[in-house]
Amino acid sequence: MLFVAAVAAAGISCQRQDYLMPDPDALPPVVESLVTAGETLVYGDSLACEFTVSDASAISHAELELVVDNAVRYSKLWAGHNATSMTLRDTVSIPFQSMCVNTSGIIRVSVMNKEMKETEYTREIQVRRPGFVSIRFVPDDAGLQAVELEDDGSDVYSASGLSFDNGVTGFIHGSVDGQEDDVIWGFDQTAGICMIGAETPVTLCDSESIEMKVSEIVFDAVSFEITPLEKERSVQGVALLPYKVSPSDAENVSNTFRTVSPVHLEQGSEVALELIDLEEVMFDPDWFEVSGDCLVYTGLTGDVNLYLNTLWNFVFVEHESWPFVSQMAYPETLFINGWGVACPELWFYNPNWDFSKALSMRQTGNDGGEYTWRMTVAASVDANFKFYTGSDWGYEIAPTGITYEGDALEAREESGKPGNYNIYFKSGQEFKSCVIALEVTAGGTATVLKSEILRTSDKDK
Repeated sequence: MLFVAAVAAAGISCQRQDYLMPDPDALPPVVESLVTAGETLVYGDSLACEFTVSDASAISHAELELVVDNAVRYSKLWAGHNATSMTLRDTVSIPFQSMCVNTSGIIRVSVMNKEMKETEYTREIQVRRPGFVSIRFVPDDAGLQAVELEDDGSDVYSASGLSFDNGVTGFIHGSVDGQEDDVIWGFDQTAGICMIGAETPVTLCDSESIEMKVSEIVFDAVSFEITPLEKERSVQGVALLPYKVSPSDAENVSNTFRTVSPVHLEQGSEVALELIDLEEVMFDPDWFEVSGDCLVYTGLTGDVNLYLNTLWNFVFVEHESWPFVSQMAYPETLFINGWGVACPELWFYNPNWDFSKALSMRQTGNDGGEYTWRMTVAASVDANFKFYTGSDWGYEIAPTGITYEGDALEAREESGKPGNYNIYFKSGQEFKSCVIALEVTAGGTATVLKSEILRTSDKDK
């Protein structure tokens, strides 16, 4: 009995293998017809298609595809169910999105039979942009009239001589020839452009207008870009925005704007700025230099976070390799700890003699064991601090053993603590806070502190 069962099983297995083997002499299926409701497909519209396929034995499946710019933009698959003939109908479509241009495409029908033979048939069609008869800006305020935008011949629509207040909101409406409903664009905050169907209105703002008015509107119906939008201060296209150290914080860090993401800068490259006046704003000269009316990055190539503190109109730089606060060891870094000295904002980042918040100076030189470190910091006129070669109250550089170059700083005995000396500003300073560049050279025969006050303010917050 076992032998019979085994043979029977083997026989079934052989039959299955024979059944699955395609017939190399089988004829391919046939696409008998492909009919479309026209030769043009408009973005955002659809095109009806009908096709008939047949096969002498059995159809495995059939597929209809729309191919535009070598990409399949629409497809539908039908199972054959062993039929020998099928007439199928569907509509193909392609959405109207930004950067859609007039082009050509193909309708492709493919059919495969049970013998794994396939036939493909294509028909070329034209893919066209909608034919707008008018595009206009419709304000949300019912008391304001809609503005007709004129085409310059390249799908860029504009209107000038306007007098909308900055901050006016509304939607872009486009009337298409032969369509009852308008195409309506709102604004997509993430993409930074108008989007069809977006529910957020466009907010127009001419940040450079002295009158605080929107006098011109320009809408690119290909890229969906619109101007004027409210501009933000930016570096290399990365915006500087008020920020919170933690999203759960109740308030932003005072007076401080940070790039929303790290900015990649190449050493020696010119830096693109938006709404930043180099006559008013200073970028840390350890990392940047001004050449004519251009800003050039002179620091190490890499990603940096930039902090614009409006109290001094100064931009601090935090390089990916040199964070303001780090766990690096001497001599890669020299620590600054104290009170009233911080970076990039005076009080939020004040170490207050807490080594977990001590600032890390960047090593910029090594001459046979004589090291140089630099850092630009914010400081109160009442600041007092020291330099340390190790974290967690490691070896301190005695303030009385430092040679001070410049008129800003000196060693002075701490009030109420005889014999304990810190570094202070010399008396008679005419500011309440400042930005000061520090350079320490140590490890040789002497320790030298060079300092240069870069910016001052009669406020400290």
